[in-house]
Amino acid sequence: LYASTSASIVSPSLSLGNDEVTFNGTDDGSFVAIKASAAAGELRLYEGTTHTASNNFVAIQAGNVAGSNNTNHTFTWPTTLGEEGQILRTDGNNPAVLSWVTDERTSGSTTNSNVFGAGGPDGENVVMTFDSWEESGSFSWMEEEDYFKFDDPILMAGAKEFYLRETGNYIKSPSSGKLEIASSLDNDLTSMYLRSDGGMTFNVATDDAAEANDYYSFKTRAAEVFKISSVGAVDVY
Repeated sequence: LYASTSASIVSPSLSLGNDEVTFNGTDDGSFVAIKASAAAGELRLYEGTTHTASNNFVAIQAGNVAGSNNTNHTFTWPTTLGEEGQILRTDGNNPAVLSWVTDERTSGSTTNSNVFGAGGPDGENVVMTFDSWEESGSFSWMEEEDYFKFDDPILMAGAKEFYLRETGNYIKSPSSGKLEIASSLDNDLTSMYLRSDGGMTFNVATDDAAEANDYYSFKTRAAEVFKISSVGAVDVY
């Protein structure tokens, strides 16, 4: 069949008996169109005849594209097979380029080794967002700065420690209203080192209520050796 412009074959069913059917376009805009009048066009891929019921198929068809934004959609498939457990992701453009990525949206995708982020361009941060009903939370891996940035408060439950380098160095609240900072390095004058480029202020009795324990206490081996009272009186033991 040859035609210099166009040709039509009208038939309710057309069979091409060959191992291979090739459609050769003549220009860059060539395509194969599948239409079904009022119904959506459908591409059917049938199972092999060696199966018990060989008339089953997998179908691919278009959705109501005109009902969304009346724009044609083109999807370009990846050039690789991807890895086990990966899914297809679109870049959101039209034509859209699809790529294989790790499934990160469902709990079923969670494994013992998870990766967040797609290794994007230089300077692009990786943001983890928790989408709640009213207030949402997030933290980010700052790509250029090389640290995590938390955008919301962090609460340690109960007397749990926040460890630094090792379990002997921590910050915790041993009980309600109390704060404890610990360093595990023994016999070293800089085991706990407070540094400031400006002044340093220690403020007690900030509730402006005079109480018996409103003073600074310095202890060695659990024994008090130095005390400054709320009015500035100094006791050395």
